[in-house]
Amino acid sequence: MQEQIEKIRALLSELEKEVQPGAVAEAMRVFSGLELPDIVRDIVDLLMPVSIRMRLLFIGFFSGIP
Repeated sequence: MQEQIEKIRALLSELEKEVQPGAVAEAMRVFSGLELPDIVRDIVDLLMPVSIRMRLLFIGFFSGIP
């Protein structure tokens, strides 16, 4: 079992060496932290109609309105 773990560690080390540092930096630059507010806004905009309907159903159910 220990030999297999060592083999896995060696393979992972080789993979890390093969990955170019520039590729990682490029991937991080593509997803900027400045895009996060836009993503959250889009999610809220998409879920708002569902949220309003659910809220109305909840109020109607507990107030006895059919």
